[in-house]
Amino acid sequence: MQEVLSEFLFSEDKDSGVILYVDDIFGYACSIKDLGELAIKVVKKLHACGLKLNKEKSRLFATNIDFLSFEFGQREIRPSSDYIKKIMNYKVPTNTTQVRRYLGMVQYFKNHIENASITLIPLYDLLKNENNKVFNFSEKCVQAFNKVNEQLSSRPVIAPPIFGLPFELMVDSCKDAVGAILFQMQEGEKKVIGHFSKRFKEWKKKSSALEIELRGIIMALNHYMDLLTGSRLTILCDHKPMSSFVKNSKCARVMDMLETINSFDIDIKYKNAASMKRKSNGYA
Repeated sequence: MQEVLSEFLFSEDKDSGVILYVDDIFGYACSIKDLGELAIKVVKKLHACGLKLNKEKSRLFATNIDFLSFEFGQREIRPSSDYIKKIMNYKVPTNTTQVRRYLGMVQYFKNHIENASITLIPLYDLLKNENNKVFNFSEKCVQAFNKVNEQLSSRPVIAPPIFGLPFELMVDSCKDAVGAILFQMQEGEKKVIGHFSKRFKEWKKKSSALEIELRGIIMALNHYMDLLTGSRLTILCDHKPMSSFVKNSKCARVMDMLETINSFDIDIKYKNAASMKRKSNGYA
């Protein structure tokens, strides 16, 4: 299928195209007219190759559609209601197999969950000790389970990026992990493009707060590399010296990280922790 429809596949520089998954075809366009033209071309191409669409399973000119457990609307993406119901109905795990299954379900939507990998640390720690005979789903585990479910219950929305427009990346690191949110101004409104979080590996050497913050920024940049390359980017962090450090530091220990940052069209701004908290909740 990919070879047959290769000329229509998603590309950053095209306003219409298709996304394929096995034998499912998801087409998109910026207008009904463009979508109609795309549909005609795709159907003709399939017909020329001896392939047909299943009419009963097809939806044309929809403003929202479920695809791969996500609901795609007009410039918004959210988890599908059916899949979220499954997560909401999932009982508190009583063994590591159930913990692993739950983590697999919610991590599928980690791009929609603020600080997912950080919040779920107690559950991941359970899997480290899965050979223990005693299974203890502690109060911390219950709190993490409930917090993630609460976020997902609202079916949090993210927006697809508009390439060429500036991005804003808010990064906050601690000694254990990094959390980041990617924003973009679209039609006068600040939209969440995605959430990223990751637990740090154990530090080989004692690191300063600035180095920890810097490493978190690098991890977030690497995660969003494909989206950010070629676009103007503002990084928000709550470490005041970061901007001057990146511009002026000659520290050999972090030179590789500084080179990565300076490879972007980037501006680093300070935001105090309280302001960043409000911003992540959509208040600033």
